[in-house]
Amino acid sequence: MNLPAPITEAGTVQDNERIGHLPQALQDALRAAYDLALSSHSDATRSAYERGFADFSAWCSEFDLAPLPAHAASVAGYLASLVDRKLRPSTIAGRVAAISFAHRHEPDDPTKAATVRAIIKGIKNKLGTRAVKKAPLTDALVAKTIKRMPNTLIGSRDKALVLLGFAAALRRSELVGLDVEHIERRPEGIILRIAKSKGDQQGKGQIVAVPNGSKLRPVEALNTWLKEAGIRSGPLFRGVAKGGRLLPDRLSDRQVARIVKIQAKRLRLDPDLFSGHSLRSGYATTAGRADLAGTAAHLRHAKIDTTRGYIQEADAFANHSGRKFL
Repeated sequence: MNLPAPITEAGTVQDNERIGHLPQALQDALRAAYDLALSSHSDATRSAYERGFADFSAWCSEFDLAPLPAHAASVAGYLASLVDRKLRPSTIAGRVAAISFAHRHEPDDPTKAATVRAIIKGIKNKLGTRAVKKAPLTDALVAKTIKRMPNTLIGSRDKALVLLGFAAALRRSELVGLDVEHIERRPEGIILRIAKSKGDQQGKGQIVAVPNGSKLRPVEALNTWLKEAGIRSGPLFRGVAKGGRLLPDRLSDRQVARIVKIQAKRLRLDPDLFSGHSLRSGYATTAGRADLAGTAAHLRHAKIDTTRGYIQEADAFANHSGRKFL
């Protein structure tokens, strides 16, 4: 298969040699099939596979080893090197997935070898697998932070971004992917049309209702940002240069995380405890206490246990048995 143009140059050369003797029409069909297989995954997953296999290929090149097809011993050595580099278990698991995906058309998948599986299990036992969850930015914290935002164009943007991300319980990629055209006005508020998301890989589209509100008033903040920035179409949230000049390009998901951390710092909270996901988890934590089923629907969770997981940690100190004497 023509693995890489999307994955790695080393793989491209090797795969082109492997299918080069086939009729051109069949070569084109095989490449198209690869592209279709890769497109079944989200943009983030595809990007992660590309980076992961590129890292494995670079490691193999240092020892003159073939990354595709790779020997199980090569994968074992690579995994040991990742532990030495002190990578997180989730990152290591992602690298394993990338290598496995690259080998899905090979006779053998080296990540399925008994030795490699034993190493993977040992890594889980040694390093653990629990994901470190970021703190939720609840309604009370959101209310405090919007009061501390500067009266500037950046402040107006950040206020709208934080309130809309919280009120719609959006993922970072969904928030920065919004265009003005994705907003539909209603007397009660707005409806956002999410073109594609993590929970909608086939791109059927999802809608999220955001009421006008009477306390945080997210729609009012959004309208203020659009008016002050003069945005009538295209990307909803954009960069702002020094001097208050609006930039044409949309913000990245990393910039969302940076904005949330800035707000946490203004509240004298540890910014390392917060991320862009704190807006989504903050809504789940706040609303889920009163209406778990409704919150699950708003977050577009297929399983209510996923929503419940957002709430349990945040409520660990509520009604604590030792609250009266500790």
